Amino acid sequence: MVTGLAAMPSGIVWAAAGRRLGLWRALILAHVVQAVGILLPITGSPAAALLSAVLFGGTFVGIVTLSFTLGRHLSGGASARVIGALTAVYGLGQIIGPVPAGMVVARTGSFDSALLGAAAAVLAGALLLAAGAWMAGRRSPAAVALGAGRG
Repeated sequence: MVTGLAAMPSGIVWAAAGRRLGLWRALILAHVVQAVGILLPITGSPAAALLSAVLFGGTFVGIVTLSFTLGRHLSGGASARVIGALTAVYGLGQIIGPVPAGMVVARTGSFDSALLGAAAAVLAGALLLAAGAWMAGRRSPAAVALGAGRG
């Protein structure tokens, strides 16, 4: 319930962050915040679990919102194709991701390794976004307007 309640304003909050920080930076920040939220249950603290629910819920819709917005800006007029591709990849990740996580949990009897793996995947996404922002900033003045050039 906490995750769902936190998700409700997520798109609006992260869209505002995208306008303030730039889409690239906001999207990278959302990934880092989500990774922290994924890792918090490892502590075993009920308070950390509650904060985890807030951070995860507060980022997953925002990440989708920012990704689609950035995809539209970078699409060069092919936004339907880009949004379709992003949706397909996101859906594929939602289907495939639980398989290795479930295998790890079945093997270890603990969610800790699965949570570490999930957080690592989200942080890898943040690193790829940082690389993309850097490359976009080197190629296009329009990318600077999207926030890639903000120091």
